[in-house]
Amino acid sequence: ALGIATVQIHRRPRVAIFSTGDELVDVAAAGARDENRGQVVDCNRPMLCALVEESGAEAIDLGIIPDQPGELRKRFEEALGAADVIVSSGGVSRGSKDHIKALLQDLGTVHFGEMCMKPGKPTTFATALPPAHTTVAGARHRLVFALPGNPVSCFVTFKLLAVPALEQLRGRPLGAAAYPRVDAELAGPVEMDPVRPEYHRALARWADGKIVAESTGFQRSSRIASVAGANCFLEIPKDAGTLPKGTVVKALLLPTGGVCGGGLLAEPGGYPTATTTSGSLHRPPAAACSSTAPTTSSTATKKAVGIVVVGEGHEVAPEEILSRIQPLADSGGLEGLRWCVP
Repeated sequence: ALGIATVQIHRRPRVAIFSTGDELVDVAAAGARDENRGQVVDCNRPMLCALVEESGAEAIDLGIIPDQPGELRKRFEEALGAADVIVSSGGVSRGSKDHIKALLQDLGTVHFGEMCMKPGKPTTFATALPPAHTTVAGARHRLVFALPGNPVSCFVTFKLLAVPALEQLRGRPLGAAAYPRVDAELAGPVEMDPVRPEYHRALARWADGKIVAESTGFQRSSRIASVAGANCFLEIPKDAGTLPKGTVVKALLLPTGGVCGGGLLAEPGGYPTATTTSGSLHRPPAAACSSTAPTTSSTATKKAVGIVVVGEGHEVAPEEILSRIQPLADSGGLEGLRWCVP
């Protein structure tokens, strides 16, 4: 109908995923693990596979690799020949069996092997060419994200580093933000780290016309419960002391329907509604929000759809855009909540 005969498309990136560590056992064999030997269930790999699929890429599960340099090299070379991106977890700290950094220096170029952030300090990023016998066409460098073994560090660094890269490979415009970055008010005090800035896991919600974020609790990098219910990362600056309740910080909102939570929660009275005044967001009196509030009546409440026009300088005036979309909402029996934001 638009007269466009061809469109540009992008192949789904292939992502090879594996965990490293002699102590790991697959979740399928969890019942047979020997806790006396310090064996733990590999939760990173299933999580990463799900996160890769969620991001629109194709996950290639390469299992668990023991902490043996020869085996690690063999499996890394296989991954370089099979995938566009490699994501590993574990083996990047400074222990006697942490071989990943040295291996990547030998296979390619390590661009950084440490980050000043919490969690995820030992995260390593490298690029490498596939081996000469690869069946993958071309000699394009592969991206390698060697993530920490602690589950929370693995989750956070994948979200912050790997997801934007995968979106670029899928055709997202260069420089486009991967996550909305908004102001959020702390629902309670948050302790700061004097050495590193932190991406604090939290649950964001609408409350009284603003975004309020509540910490998911103890933030230790091995406590995966801190990401299980999170829908945002709070950007907590490095400093001594504690940020008091009510402090406004920046927050990165995670996608709705994510593997670990996602989406902004509504307050009990529903999401704030808005007028069409350009460049501002208005919250009407509580009575005007009654259509979105829970009710005990047998009559079903009317559902709403949000219509947002972002930016200025459109060829068509924002009011005209909104007026064209409103009838579609009306035809579906939906209330149109409309915003114009700069």
